[in-house]
Amino acid sequence: MKQLIKNLPSNTFAKTDWSYLEHIKLADPEFYKSRQVDILLGADIYSIVIMDGISRVNSTFKTRLGWILSGNTKTFQCNVLLHNIEDIQIFWEIEDISKQSDLSLEDKQCIEFYQSTTIRQEDEWYEVRLPLKPDDKEKLSSSKSKAIAPFYNLEQKLVLNKSIMNNDVKFIEQYLSLGHMTPAAIDRNAFLKCYLPHHCVTQNDSTTSKLRIVLNTSSKTSLGSNLNDVMFRDRIFSKIYRVLFLSGDNINMHLRPT
Repeated sequence: MKQLIKNLPSNTFAKTDWSYLEHIKLADPEFYKSRQVDILLGADIYSIVIMDGISRVNSTFKTRLGWILSGNTKTFQCNVLLHNIEDIQIFWEIEDISKQSDLSLEDKQCIEFYQSTTIRQEDEWYEVRLPLKPDDKEKLSSSKSKAIAPFYNLEQKLVLNKSIMNNDVKFIEQYLSLGHMTPAAIDRNAFLKCYLPHHCVTQNDSTTSKLRIVLNTSSKTSLGSNLNDVMFRDRIFSKIYRVLFLSGDNINMHLRPT
């Protein structure tokens, strides 16, 4: 979110020479200056940050960031935020789990699907199946040839760049070694399979991985539909993923498909 609160304190005030502050290191030595808030910490962080040192007389607390001051000021503050309303609404929709909204038929089908198929494994990871629509699975049709053609094109590009090729091979080997991927059995009578092409995305400004491998679930099958088309989707999921992608590194986010 771009802005949740205005400057604190609301106005700069004259610093009082309190003698008891001379021998302690403050987390914010210029606490009397009105400035932007650097970071907001949730209540779950409080018990981790706060330490044993405390002076109830002077309202000072010792934290891992330094000593902090607590108390009231004579300045009245009223913050009115007239923009970023949409971001705030999205934030509270994700955080609020108590409000029960009207569930559509697809919502109920999704809930029943996950309740009946989600498994907690021995290593405490959760195994979750793709939420395919019961009536739309057959729309996938043939996808193998659609996946092979991009793969041949990718091979030609990788030959020209050994570094990217090595990383691509490393990705495939890692998937195999971790059990996230296994060779598909050649069985014409087996259940419907969906072959996904993949491509490489170079991110030179990334601090964790310069190369990302993207599995293309939007690739069309022979009947024109793709994997995304036959799965249940909801607007709140896209907002949750938006927050996750913006606030964290998603390099290992989808590394355990089964």
